[in-house]
Amino acid sequence: MKKIILLLVLILLTGCGDKYITCSSNNSSEDMKYDYSASYKVYYKGKYVTKIIKEEIYKTELTSTYNYFKEYKTLEYKHLSDVYGGYDYKIDLKRDEIKVKATIDAKKLDVEKMIKNDMIDKYYTSKNRIYLSGLKKHYESKNIICK
Repeated sequence: MKKIILLLVLILLTGCGDKYITCSSNNSSEDMKYDYSASYKVYYKGKYVTKIIKEEIYKTELTSTYNYFKEYKTLEYKHLSDVYGGYDYKIDLKRDEIKVKATIDAKKLDVEKMIKNDMIDKYYTSKNRIYLSGLKKHYESKNIICK
């Protein structure tokens, strides 16, 4: 009997956790001489997004481009965190590479403010939550491929 109860508890615990999809994006510029790649792990429960882990990598040997992205990404993530909440990020700087890892807690985001500031379409949300299907459409519009 104990084995059956343990098995049921195990099934409930493993079957009820958040699932995820992966997304990615790549870009480069001949003018600014950089390569960019980003990977996204979008966690969801039911039809709603719960968390996003985004990793961005900028590679360049051009000092002006490196300095631009270093400043821009620092300001961007500080702004997103201050205005919408839910953002935790780390920026690693190497000689010719900038890595950004951001964890976005979708349950802590001010989705209404995001809608007001045109960060996301209101039809992709409900009750201060973001639909997985809506986020995928939003990403597709930005050439981010989800699997």
